Amino acid sequence: MVRAASRPSLHPLERAVLHACRSGRLLAPASRALVALSGGADSTALLAILMRLRDLGELAMVSACHVDHGLRPDSAADAEACAKLCEGLGTPLDVARVEVERAGNLQAAARKARYAALRGAAARAGADRLATGHTRGDQAETVLSRLLRGAGARGLSGIPARRGWVVRPLLSVTRSEIVAYLGERGLSWREDPSNGSLRFLRNRLRAEVLPALEALAPGLEARLAAMARLLFEDDRALDRGAAALLSRSPAPSAGELLRAPLAIQRRVVRRLWRRAAGPERDLGAEHVEAVLRLAARGRPGRVDLPGGFAARVVGREEGGRLAIAAEAGDRVPGGRRARNGGGALPRPREPCGNAGEVL
Repeated sequence: MVRAASRPSLHPLERAVLHACRSGRLLAPASRALVALSGGADSTALLAILMRLRDLGELAMVSACHVDHGLRPDSAADAEACAKLCEGLGTPLDVARVEVERAGNLQAAARKARYAALRGAAARAGADRLATGHTRGDQAETVLSRLLRGAGARGLSGIPARRGWVVRPLLSVTRSEIVAYLGERGLSWREDPSNGSLRFLRNRLRAEVLPALEALAPGLEARLAAMARLLFEDDRALDRGAAALLSRSPAPSAGELLRAPLAIQRRVVRRLWRRAAGPERDLGAEHVEAVLRLAARGRPGRVDLPGGFAARVVGREEGGRLAIAAEAGDRVPGGRRARNGGGALPRPREPCGNAGEVL
């Protein structure tokens, strides 16, 4: 009698990542994943784990993309290390070199260029998911940095395990688990020298603040990550309430808006903003509160918002109708014409004051 070949057993970390992928609906057997591969420990472990799952039929395809930002003289060595790793794992690799705008926020500019390159690589590879190597430590650092900036529930919900086509299968995995796994697999990785620079807030949190807090409250990293998951669930429930309100009226009356709980009011304003400005642009808390003060006045008026947009209350029935739309002829930074949306209404006849002033 011929016995069926036994299925190879999974490493405990591989099993945990597979569970996260299935329970969080991050990746399925038919998924075609592109791994954002920096060459660091986290993305190296992620690629090795997903390749293992692919070999066992748990994923349809895995490829990788390394983005060379050209910001360090030795960045070519990172690409070489990624190529060597992918050759050993049998992973197709796409190396993308990008130009990063050095004026302004360098990290934000690098992130924008990186994700544009990753979208192109995914299209070339036929990938339907982008997998990044964010870990539980990254989650704790994100929550703490946002706490220091005074973020609300949405900000403190941290990094989502999935946002659109971007998935983060390692979000519950610790750095020590990753290093141990790489050691067992005999895989090396590159260290980014910029991670040691204390001029970046995240690096100072990682090197100084979190270790001090862990000494005072052991297990803090796990508790911060757990708090982020709870707040994410709460935020999602509140966001559904905001969506339900807007489904009844794309340009809600001020009265209807103000009868909703304050947390939902804020989310309605942010949804109106994203309809008009696009999902990539956020609206600051001070502007959200300015729009709510405008709605609470119960009469027509306007408040100017960033990027050539304005919130308006038009009419008087039920306190008037609230909408956010682009000003005629205005353009958002970068030259793209601001999008009309958010339940655009006719321009009121009242005169307008200075930017940010509610009339």
